Amino acid sequence: MHLLTSTALDRVVPLCDGLDIHAAVGAILAGEASGDVYVDDPARPRVALLRAKHRFHLAGAADNAAFNAWLVAWFDGHVYPEAKRLGHVEWELFYDGEHWESAIGTMMAALSPIRDLREYYQLERTHHDWRALLPEGMDVRTVDATLLAETSLRRLDELREEMCSERATVDEFLAHSTGACVIRRDARADDELVAWCLSEYDHDARCEIGIETAAGYRRRGLATVVATALVESLQARETTRVGWHCWRWNVASGATARKVGFRRLAEYPVYFAWFDEAANLAVNGNVRLREGDPEAALAWFRRSLATDAAPAWAFFGAARAAAATGDSDAALGYAAEAVDRGFTHVGTLQAAEELRPLHGTDAWRRLMARLMARIGADGRAREPAG
Repeated sequence: MHLLTSTALDRVVPLCDGLDIHAAVGAILAGEASGDVYVDDPARPRVALLRAKHRFHLAGAADNAAFNAWLVAWFDGHVYPEAKRLGHVEWELFYDGEHWESAIGTMMAALSPIRDLREYYQLERTHHDWRALLPEGMDVRTVDATLLAETSLRRLDELREEMCSERATVDEFLAHSTGACVIRRDARADDELVAWCLSEYDHDARCEIGIETAAGYRRRGLATVVATALVESLQARETTRVGWHCWRWNVASGATARKVGFRRLAEYPVYFAWFDEAANLAVNGNVRLREGDPEAALAWFRRSLATDAAPAWAFFGAARAAAATGDSDAALGYAAEAVDRGFTHVGTLQAAEELRPLHGTDAWRRLMARLMARIGADGRAREPAG
């Protein structure tokens, strides 16, 4: 296969019409975002793979056997080793039509990817003045060099990391993108970043936005505030097309998008997987649980546990799945193993709907006593992953 040079990217543009909702594609082809473009034939490409860090976009013909075989070998021999070296977590694969469905399912089967659905929203018009929604004791600031110079600001490192999720460096973000954040003022301690919204893949008067609210500050309307503030800033920069992507199951994100003034335009499939095998198998289990199939979920969790590298939260997932199938003994056993391996998030364990029938048993009370003793020993509770 061939890596296209920057001077030949225009040859791929006709293949990518079906990926128009992804600003990353246009930004890469316009040279406004870092990324690589691989094709079957550099002179007359029929199929292309565009890569932007952990995101991959397939366009063109799905029946090129040689290209498809190369893609599988490249993931196995290059993408996965690189991800493990750099500590990357997961990848996402987007494509431009149903003709890729069977091809991807066959190609990537050995990696146990998960097919899910995302939604695309596009800004129509803003509905609120964010200043009227801003809680007392909080300020909205632009993400710029002046803000980043305030080194005492809590969560500044998290913001810097997010700025580099799409851009190569913080300086590149400052040069080509923009952002807004909410800061909580504290007279007794350092001020704290509690929410931020950043533009991504800015090019040709369009971009997408990514948003984050710190744990402990969610459900206070801060996402609406910071997103609306960023939209105001983007409109002042004459950005005319602003996109918002979220998982279909992320009802809160979709609701926030609509509240800000975005309209849902599309639903599309995506494949994703975690680079760590044990974690990826367990995530498959979580997805099956969410879909209401506990027997299938338990099978995936057991595959994860059989790797001997399963995270503690995989045992918690197995406990939920086993309980949902009616196997209380197995559920208690998995829950106990989760605790023994470091799963100490009490609230998550107690809130699991599938485990509620066990709450009145002696075995559950002993488990909770052991869990509380463990928390007392290490002084902290851990959030589950996946």
